[in-house]
Amino acid sequence: MILCDDLLLRERYDVIVVGAGLGGLVAASLLAKRGLSVLLIDQQHKPGGSCTSFKRDGVVYDVGTAMIYGFGERGFHPFRFLMNELDEPIDIVAHRTLARMTFEGHEIIFWPDVERFLQELERLFPGEHDALRAFYRDLGKMYEHIVIKNELVVPPTELSARQGLRQLLASPLQVLRMQKLLSISVQDLLDRYFAGGPIIHFFDKLCSAYCYCTAAEAPAVLAATMFLDNHIGGVYYPAGGAQMLPNKLEKAFERYGGQTLYRHLVDQVLIRDGRACGVRLSGGVEIAADRVIANATVWNIYGGLVRPEHIAPERLAWARQLVPTFPSMTLYMLVDRAAFPETVMPWEIMIENRAVIDNTDLTLYINALVDQTLCPPGKLVVMAIAPQLDSWPAPNDPMYHSEAYAAHKQAAADAMLAQIERHYPGFGQHIETLIVGTPTTLERYLLKNGGAVGGPKNMLGQQMLKRLHAVSEWPGLYFCGDSTVMATGAPATAVSGVGAAN
Repeated sequence: MILCDDLLLRERYDVIVVGAGLGGLVAASLLAKRGLSVLLIDQQHKPGGSCTSFKRDGVVYDVGTAMIYGFGERGFHPFRFLMNELDEPIDIVAHRTLARMTFEGHEIIFWPDVERFLQELERLFPGEHDALRAFYRDLGKMYEHIVIKNELVVPPTELSARQGLRQLLASPLQVLRMQKLLSISVQDLLDRYFAGGPIIHFFDKLCSAYCYCTAAEAPAVLAATMFLDNHIGGVYYPAGGAQMLPNKLEKAFERYGGQTLYRHLVDQVLIRDGRACGVRLSGGVEIAADRVIANATVWNIYGGLVRPEHIAPERLAWARQLVPTFPSMTLYMLVDRAAFPETVMPWEIMIENRAVIDNTDLTLYINALVDQTLCPPGKLVVMAIAPQLDSWPAPNDPMYHSEAYAAHKQAAADAMLAQIERHYPGFGQHIETLIVGTPTTLERYLLKNGGAVGGPKNMLGQQMLKRLHAVSEWPGLYFCGDSTVMATGAPATAVSGVGAAN
């Protein structure tokens, strides 16, 4: 046995999972249920990664994940599957509306009912009635073929050869359609229905909100899930805060005999004779395992967890040239209820410039409107998040603690607050608590390189088959997380964990 900070560990495990984000948690809990000895290691003191919460003075602030899909009865619902599979109940709250977007001063409410949503769009784009109807009709058919008829909770890249052959024989036209949608962009798809102008810019902003790409970058296969899945499956919030979801997964993991080691950073995946055989912690302790699953970014794996001497030069070059999603700036606030009108919604998206993705594409999450237990009565807890397309220092850069960094941080926060103030006059005077998280903060606490919120961009050239797969080039080493799946957010990373476990 190994004694590590008063915790007694085995000298060898069936599986070690590096990283307790949703992907790692899902893989670990499913494997523990199968009776394997599993050790889950994370540098933080709790599970969840980006899907966590922190508490200050009795107020619950969500770190990153604030709206969760995948609990619905229809559509893409991996969390419903997982909680049933792990026999772990969870209390969730459904949103009455999906979101509201203020699009250059015009309000669009994203109603769950598609017909009602289309009426919203037709009000803003009156000349696009027929095109919108045709587009959403065909999206519905695409969604039926891609999601409903293939109710998978495994990434398509991890289907077995037999499964892939069975799918090809059962529906060869569907497979060809999928391949075509992987090779063209959402923009190419939109151009078939719309002549251009504001309606194209609207869908471009939706792409940015859902997958951090422009319509010209995003593969067309994502269109059905981005534009339709939320209406079919709904939007949910774990009662008590985002932290409740990873807490439930951790509870199931430990109930099935899994062991967690928090506050420890894995420095290296041990590769001997070409095979993964365990990990080395930053303090030098080595723990052996028959298999290792790395829930980490591609950049933290190639040249980091796996040392360069074990990597083919062309493979290392491939990893380093992958384009990341943009970094994000986050404001965590407690405000008086009077900061917002009674009509404010839990998810408010502000678009000031339809033509480009920039720092003014700001989103507010006000989940206290859904779950009033997050903060005291008469108050609201608010998370504001926006892209940061300028440069920020790494946590180990001396600039991180410089006056220039502090000024940069203050200026970025002030710009976001000024934008909110324009939409909600007097907002600033109602702020009682303000905590600022920069891209550097995100990298420091979540190991997200450069503060990139979603791993490599889900763009053409980096789609599905050109990302990390669950099975690595090293026997015994497997991957999960947002570098492996072609989508962003909690459901996609959860599904990556299923792929790694399988």
